[in-house]
Amino acid sequence: MTTVRDFIDAHRQDLLDDLDAWLRIPGISAQPEHHDDVRRSAEWFADAARKVGFPTVEIWPTAGMPTVYAEWRSDDADAPVVLVYGHHDVQPVDPLDLWHTDPFDPTIDGDVLRARGASDDKGQLLFHLLGLRAHLEATGRTAHLPGDIAMWVMVLGDFVFFGAYFIIFMVHRAMAPELFLQSQQHLNLTVGVVNTLVLLTSSWFIVRSVATARSGDHQGAVRLTYLGGACGVLFIAIKAYEWSAEIAAGHTMPANEFFLFYYMLTGVHLFHVSLGLLIMGIVVRELRRPRRRIGHSNPLRPRMSMIESGATYWHMVDLLWVVIFGLLYVMR
Repeated sequence: MTTVRDFIDAHRQDLLDDLDAWLRIPGISAQPEHHDDVRRSAEWFADAARKVGFPTVEIWPTAGMPTVYAEWRSDDADAPVVLVYGHHDVQPVDPLDLWHTDPFDPTIDGDVLRARGASDDKGQLLFHLLGLRAHLEATGRTAHLPGDIAMWVMVLGDFVFFGAYFIIFMVHRAMAPELFLQSQQHLNLTVGVVNTLVLLTSSWFIVRSVATARSGDHQGAVRLTYLGGACGVLFIAIKAYEWSAEIAAGHTMPANEFFLFYYMLTGVHLFHVSLGLLIMGIVVRELRRPRRRIGHSNPLRPRMSMIESGATYWHMVDLLWVVIFGLLYVMR
């Protein structure tokens, strides 16, 4: 297994490349003409923290310059808290005539990297990120498993449940291929395609919602979650229309074996969509929790694990529908 030292030695150039890019941002907080650069510096470090795997990375606006907040909660409630603090802005570079090189054009001189902020404090902050990456690699851990382990157990259980249904469907289809093919012609392929696009769109909104919540824009995440839920409601409405049309045409569950499977698979899936909407409601409630102002004790923050768990469930619902759509509407 790779040791911490081995990982750091192997990724030394990565650190230098990242540091070179960050040091080129002249984030001088004491000079108003560089305040936009300070904001760029905050965005750069926030992106770096996300790449390492921090599930929560936010940029907090303040009365002065923006603060970057990154959090990685442990699954162990009794685990100790490790706090790392540093600043990403830099001091003015005057007088320039004392510099032998451009302060914002990093230069390597032997074993020394010269640039404003190289040692105070951008270098140290990146060392912390590299150290965390090395620890994860040395311990064989993944960077971050989104959501809660209980949700993953539930999702895997559903996959096993539906997988059994799919296998049974394929066996019966192989036993009566003509009946299944003829019955399949009575389904409205256009409706199935539209519903698939609706559900895929809903998953896209949920993906954006999680990313927006991680960035700290919880109101934006609420809006995106509502849009994802609205697509789920539209999916149910379209499915209700399709069912009513099939029933009116006499294609009911007792009609034949194909429609027995059709109503069973789509019905159980529809239940999961409804449950998913309930879970999305819980996610919205979590996102809208009140938060104390910075400086007034610890701010109340939405639990990213709950938000990610809701997204995990919703993506499962989406994936299951793609398989059901293929089996019932497309496969010949």
